[in-house]
Amino acid sequence: MKNSPSFLLNSWLELTKFKLSFSVALSPVAGYFMFGTDFSSSLMGVFVGTLLLATGVAALNQYQERQVDGKMPRTHKRPIPMGLISERQALLGVSVLLLLGFLVLWFFTTPITTLLGFINVIWYNAIYTPLKKISAFAVIPGGVCGALPPMMGWTAAGGELWHPKIVLLALFFFVWQIPHFWLILLKYGQEYTKAGLPSVTAIWNQKQLKSITFIWMLTTGVSALLLPVFNMVFVLTLKVLLALFTVVYMYYIYQSLYKNAEKVNFREAFIAINIFLISIMTLLVVQQFMA
Repeated sequence: MKNSPSFLLNSWLELTKFKLSFSVALSPVAGYFMFGTDFSSSLMGVFVGTLLLATGVAALNQYQERQVDGKMPRTHKRPIPMGLISERQALLGVSVLLLLGFLVLWFFTTPITTLLGFINVIWYNAIYTPLKKISAFAVIPGGVCGALPPMMGWTAAGGELWHPKIVLLALFFFVWQIPHFWLILLKYGQEYTKAGLPSVTAIWNQKQLKSITFIWMLTTGVSALLLPVFNMVFVLTLKVLLALFTVVYMYYIYQSLYKNAEKVNFREAFIAINIFLISIMTLLVVQQFMA
């Protein structure tokens, strides 16, 4: 039933991309624990505040792209194109989520953390989203949106904004974001083109895009190996684990992209790059309690 509470809840979870938004809210936790192990109200504040902003950003993005979403098989069943949530309801929901997110960050974290959250919202919805209609390479500046959340966690814990450790971690998240999106293009690039969006699939053929995506995925692994070089991973056991994670990750991305010359195993590639990110974040958090 379209009016049942469970159906409406699922529609809102889809509009806000709740699962993805939840994973985004975990990255400030990694940044937070990189600075220290204090379980204060600012930890919950940066997690909840980031989650609220991430859901608001996702919902606003779907409102902005509602017409394009209706043209693509991958997205035409989203709540707004399907009429499950009206445009007015979506904007109202966005306003509430963003306002609550900023209030939580303001009262429970620091002004600089709140500012970073504000910049992330503006960057994603006012810069990156419109840029996708202009440039096939919008994902590169869009990677900034993945770099800012760990910096929010670091500053919420009391860390300096431009400290080399958090800058390096932000760089890792930035690099990770790009192949994550280009994997989507490998599978759905033709849909973007048919919907009138510029896509690298119109510039590179499938083989070239696969090679470039593989290079970016390798770069993600290499950037993780820089963490011990800059003393961000200093426990010997965790250094060994980091190297093991990276080797296994590189093996699986090679298998997923090149085991079959004619076909890419998107599921395996997505699992590999996402588990790799989670593994690195977990390792950084665990280390703080071993030091």
